[in-house]
Amino acid sequence: MTLNGFLYFWVEPWHFPIFAVDGLGIPFGYNIFYTDSYPLAAFLAKLLPLASAPNFYPACLALSIILQTAAGSYFARACGLRGPAALLAGGFFTFTPFFLFRFGHIALLNHWILLVGLAEVVRNRPGFQGRLLLLSSLAFLTHAYLWAMVFPLFLGATLRAALASPTPAKLLARDYLLGLGLMIGLAYGIGLIGQGLTPLPPDNFGQASLNLLSPFLPQRSGIFPGQGILDATGLQYEGFAYLGAGSLGLLLAAVLVARRPYRWPRRATLGLPALLALFLIYAVSNKVYVGNYLIFSIDLPPEWLQIVAQFRNSGRFFWPVGYALVGYSLFIVNKRLRPVPKYGLLLTLLALQIIDAGPMLKTARHEMGDRRTPLIDAATWERHFAHSERLIIAPPFGCAPIEDWPVIVDLQNLAAQNHIPINSLYAARALKTCEEGRDATLAGPPVAGTTYALIGAQTGPAIRAALPCAPLRVPRQTHKLWLPQSASGETEVSICRAGPP
Repeated sequence: MTLNGFLYFWVEPWHFPIFAVDGLGIPFGYNIFYTDSYPLAAFLAKLLPLASAPNFYPACLALSIILQTAAGSYFARACGLRGPAALLAGGFFTFTPFFLFRFGHIALLNHWILLVGLAEVVRNRPGFQGRLLLLSSLAFLTHAYLWAMVFPLFLGATLRAALASPTPAKLLARDYLLGLGLMIGLAYGIGLIGQGLTPLPPDNFGQASLNLLSPFLPQRSGIFPGQGILDATGLQYEGFAYLGAGSLGLLLAAVLVARRPYRWPRRATLGLPALLALFLIYAVSNKVYVGNYLIFSIDLPPEWLQIVAQFRNSGRFFWPVGYALVGYSLFIVNKRLRPVPKYGLLLTLLALQIIDAGPMLKTARHEMGDRRTPLIDAATWERHFAHSERLIIAPPFGCAPIEDWPVIVDLQNLAAQNHIPINSLYAARALKTCEEGRDATLAGPPVAGTTYALIGAQTGPAIRAALPCAPLRVPRQTHKLWLPQSASGETEVSICRAGPP
């Protein structure tokens, strides 16, 4: 999904809106903001004077790891640690399991944005509202979920600064209008305004939530093996939030050595604990799970559900809460312990954190080397698809039966690599409903130069009657996301080609 969106963006002529791509999701077009293609990195890569599209994937992964460590140390300094202690503390954030779990997702792996945002709030230095607004802009061009966690930090910082001024209403209105105006301008330039995307259904909310045991129960642990990801709904892996044995030890040490509650240094922004509490409530959602048990569920009005469901993977909103817990623990330990026991504790707990993250690191290495054998090989592509001007897959990804998705994804990957416009896409948001997409691609007569890949024996009878079609039977294959356990049978594909105009 990530690289496919970029490959179509690479061959798209420069135009406005910047990230709108005509060759993806034809005949409507699509915006790579919703293909997790890391718009900022895609934009910078396209500026390079290269003859072919670069694979920026490894570089983005490496840079995210480096920035996570640096931002973790920066946050630790904001919490009062100095010198080697701050460097050691950065390791806790680098080896946080819920961070490593995102390895492979080059946009969502940029947790350093959250750490810098929290650090700016805690430091509370002059000009930090402007830096938070800049950080919000970077988050907006990286991933919507990161923006949804950082922009509220700017709003809270602006509120505190306004309340401390002689004219709070005037200052608050000015800064809020500036921040909201910049975000709306970015949305317009990116092409999000007027895109006409189909809203996510409200019944999605509460499935990809935070399980209340997830931060504290060892999962994929190198110290306490045997427990996989805690998932009571089938989608709670999105709320995976295990902090790691070292970070849990740090929380316990902070509780044991603290004789009284401590305020964060330099008077953290007014309302930060309240904002983190709101993040936590949203992460848990209206369906509260502890382990495999649904403790209680709250029925929300349909209007509310329609709004909150737009960030359906609500469990992700625990990330800033988890990082803040670790940062606050570092602050207390730094306050209460002398240098020798403090360094001994940090070294011991960091070693535990790294050992505990061993399985996650192994999975990350596997992700880098795991290349599933494509179901559509080069010879099949050359024989049936290579000379097409466009490719129509019916039904497309998301509308076809889930067991046929791996075949469709392989066709999408090959189409992207060969820059062939395609209707089907694997993305975070649907542009149209399945019915609207079907009517736009199959209702009329066949379009010259188009190859139709009809999935299943009953799809597109009018196309089958009008064009010569070749059958293709592809053995189904397991997929780590959709069919992790088993796959049986075959995917039937009828390949129908309309000759050139």
